[in-house]
Amino acid sequence: MYDVNSGARTGCRIDAHVDDFSEYRGRVWGGRCGRPKPAMVGGMLAVPTRWRIHLWDFMRGEPAGPPLSGPVHKAVLASLRYDGQDWLVTGSAEDGMLGLWNPKVPDRQLAGNEAKVVLLDATVPGVVVCADDGGTLMVRRSESGVLAGQVTHTGIPGFKSLVVWEDEQNVMAGTGAGSTKASHRWLQRWNLTSGTEMTPSIELSVPQIKDLAIAVVRGERVLVTADRGLLQVWRAIDGALLDEVRKYGGTFRLLTRVVDGDPVAVISAVGRPPEIFRLDDLKVPPESIDRLDGYFVEAMDGDHFLVGNFADRAGGRRTMWASGLTGEPVGPDLIGPPVVSLAIVSWPAAYIARDDGTVSLVDVESGDQLCSPLQLPESPSSIAVTEDGDLLAAVGNNVIRTRPPHGWPERAH
Repeated sequence: MYDVNSGARTGCRIDAHVDDFSEYRGRVWGGRCGRPKPAMVGGMLAVPTRWRIHLWDFMRGEPAGPPLSGPVHKAVLASLRYDGQDWLVTGSAEDGMLGLWNPKVPDRQLAGNEAKVVLLDATVPGVVVCADDGGTLMVRRSESGVLAGQVTHTGIPGFKSLVVWEDEQNVMAGTGAGSTKASHRWLQRWNLTSGTEMTPSIELSVPQIKDLAIAVVRGERVLVTADRGLLQVWRAIDGALLDEVRKYGGTFRLLTRVVDGDPVAVISAVGRPPEIFRLDDLKVPPESIDRLDGYFVEAMDGDHFLVGNFADRAGGRRTMWASGLTGEPVGPDLIGPPVVSLAIVSWPAAYIARDDGTVSLVDVESGDQLCSPLQLPESPSSIAVTEDGDLLAAVGNNVIRTRPPHGWPERAH
């Protein structure tokens, strides 16, 4: 800041937005049209970065509070004076949102994920765990969004799987990552309350760990993995291998649930029908669901399946339908744009997110829409359901929580 009469500099130099990505800092985003302009609002300087809007006290060269988060991905700014009050107006093409902010209200927004949220889990009542593409895990209160533990910076980009459980007063998580280009063979466990990793990590023989589930077997919390030709059961607290069994080599989907009081794993693979394994006794031969040959189990609730067709893989999973444990259909085909994520609320109600950015609440046995579809700015990378049936959707680096118009009864399972 300079005095316009004398040309003398009267404020401090702010050099945070160069190439330093520590707290309160981030480079101003740019593109073919150049960099966006900062804005002056209420005596503060607002600077847009890729995921945030940073507020600065330019006289002291210090942050004027935490950055704004929310629908501000690659935002452009304007200031507005109305009714004696200074307001900040933001427009985000990436989030498809306009925002009006009072920059002087404390605790405006909670700092959120710096990268795109790719996985959500709301298994533990009252909290939601989100994993972003930059390797950060956060656990938040699902009602308020307030952090319920330490921000866990794992340094492992590209999460492929996430499971969550509660151990005494701590929220715990198991994660898998990796790709065919950047192998990561370790299943890792994290205490999200303290923000620390639990040792030892579990080394598998696959380049990416995407087949990971959680169950309770004989009173113990266990992690279940499909490691090439093995179905393996690991104790969650210390990572000890408890049991394993040889299975068909390929795995397309791995799910765990309780059926008739017994924990089971359902494995779908290309070229054979889905199989049901008894986790409390892996020596028992798996039960093959022959009626689902050519199909895979996408989701499961008790003795009900949501099923997809392997023939849809090239163009996206456009068709889903409900079945019982035998594979007998119990509802119509649910056809539409490709499915990107789904979550069962309480059978037969399920949220189905498609790549056109819509999320529908559907009775999968009748095919009826239980309310009008929710239109999001873009297709969510992951969805989850809170204990009272609200929808959580990961859009960009944000998590949206919404409730059906008439509410929804508590989950039955």
